[in-house]
Amino acid sequence: MELKRIDCKLTVCKVTEVSSINLESDFYFIGKTDEEVSLVCKNRRYSYKYGGTK
Repeated sequence: MELKRIDCKLTVCKVTEVSSINLESDFYFIGKTDEEVSLVCKNRRYSYKYGGTK
């Protein structure tokens, strides 16, 4: 595996509705713990859509 630098701003959101995540986006990461589901995506355009905060 080769690590690469991501040259863009990212936002981390706490997701309230998993089915609303756009899986067609060019970059995202979804993480799940026993307490929440989080989405990492480019810029801030998703932060309010999913009811999350940075």
